[in-house]
Amino acid sequence: MEVDEDDNSNISINYKFFKDKISESIDDILTIQKGIAKLFVVDIALNRSQDNPQLIFESMNST
Repeated sequence: MEVDEDDNSNISINYKFFKDKISESIDDILTIQKGIAKLFVVDIALNRSQDNPQLIFESMNST
């Protein structure tokens, strides 16, 4: 994937960061792959008038 070097969006910055880190650690690619395999994507719908996003975020991070 090519990324415009002048693109300073958060996605591009994060992509460049991880690309550089993985390139530096090519010998540890299996360790990186195992770590990524343990990640979960969570999608939570909140009702702004009833839910406290910060409280929910903190609760999820504590588990």
